Amino acid sequence: MKFLIDECLSPELAKLARERGFPESSHVRWLGLAGAKDHMVTRRAVDDGYVLVTHNTTDFRGLYRREELHDGLVAFNTAPGLMSLDLQHRLFHLALSELGG
Repeated sequence: MKFLIDECLSPELAKLARERGFPESSHVRWLGLAGAKDHMVTRRAVDDGYVLVTHNTTDFRGLYRREELHDGLVAFNTAPGLMSLDLQHRLFHLALSELGG
């Protein structure tokens, strides 16, 4: 399993994933996708076998519904303005624990 962290979240999450045993994990900025449209990020995640991690739940859920098969989507749902770096870390730790990492 490998994770692709969306640009609305910190690159620190990709580093955390690598430390937790997912060395192929990345951040959209590291792949040259900063500012890319959501459909382009989805295409890259699906084609390259990433589990996409995002705070942009509404847009990506719609895009992922169109995919016949994908490796997964981890969506953090919080009210706008509440996604601190500490909360990102806590939520991602929980997601990794649930996914067996």
